[in-house]
Amino acid sequence: MGCRIRKFFSWLLLIGVIIFGVLLGSGLLNSPSAAAAIRQLEEAPRQMVYQSQQTLKDQYGNMKLKSTQKSAINPVPLTPVQLKSRQNQLLVIDVRSGLEYWMGHIPGAKRLSRSAILKEIPKDQAIAITCLSGHRSAITAHWLVSQGYHQVYNLQGGTIAWQQAGYPLQRGSQP
Repeated sequence: MGCRIRKFFSWLLLIGVIIFGVLLGSGLLNSPSAAAAIRQLEEAPRQMVYQSQQTLKDQYGNMKLKSTQKSAINPVPLTPVQLKSRQNQLLVIDVRSGLEYWMGHIPGAKRLSRSAILKEIPKDQAIAITCLSGHRSAITAHWLVSQGYHQVYNLQGGTIAWQQAGYPLQRGSQP
């Protein structure tokens, strides 16, 4: 069962990346309605996971799931303007797939997985997390706080908001 779910989400991600590439290439990402549609596409898998967790919770009693536990400290939300003004003070980490990162990322942003962040980044480092629309970065930012990171920021609206604010994206695999 778990393998089928992973395959489903892999296909869903691939379809999303293809759609993102088409929209980015055509310039349609600058429209507010396109940004809202992309946020809905990104939100769908998260909602499915949440509903699955609730079903498990209902079936097996009041079990505690790590991903739904709240932390007393929350990541600090940042607007693109705030991130731009503090970019030299923060390590910007992009949590998207390699293809998404290659197609366009915030200049200077590193692409790191959760496990790489834990291995490479000290817990007192000021970190700004970003993704396409802000949903995946918010999940990662909350997770980092739960792992003991104290200076975690989340770019609201992700690279879509960054681009809509008039800031450039860098293409390729280099930060």
